[in-house]
Amino acid sequence: AWNGEGQWMCVWDTLQVSTAFGFDFDVYWTTSTNGGATWNQTMMLNISLTREQMLEDQVWQQVPRVAGHKSAWMVVYESENRLVETRSLDHGRTWSRPVQLIVDDPVAQLKNFVLVTDHAGGFFVSSTKFQRGQRQVVFVRNTLSSSPFLCPT
Repeated sequence: AWNGEGQWMCVWDTLQVSTAFGFDFDVYWTTSTNGGATWNQTMMLNISLTREQMLEDQVWQQVPRVAGHKSAWMVVYESENRLVETRSLDHGRTWSRPVQLIVDDPVAQLKNFVLVTDHAGGFFVSSTKFQRGQRQVVFVRNTLSSSPFLCPT
């Protein structure tokens, strides 16, 4: 993804094998400021969390999506069949604690999602929601001044 000011960010998930926790998917990211010719050091998303917070979050984190606007980046990913978001307002130097996207039914499973920005401070997620055997499309929006994502009413 591109932030509109020359910075590119790439996010992906990686399966980690740990003797203490078994299998664990984690989300990683890196940035480039020269059009992708070189990339900065790979970092685990939310590495700024304390060790205790990271140990609490031993859940699978996978299928990340990223969007950026100026110094702000937002990453949405699957975590235990829920979509969560985390954001950075300082070019990725620090990240917020992950927060579950708010939807009208907290037990619905959201899949096949897309994250985009309008490059004016708005971030948007569309997803397919599976609930009681039915499939629906869900659309949620967020701005940098609101957290977490909210469903339209």
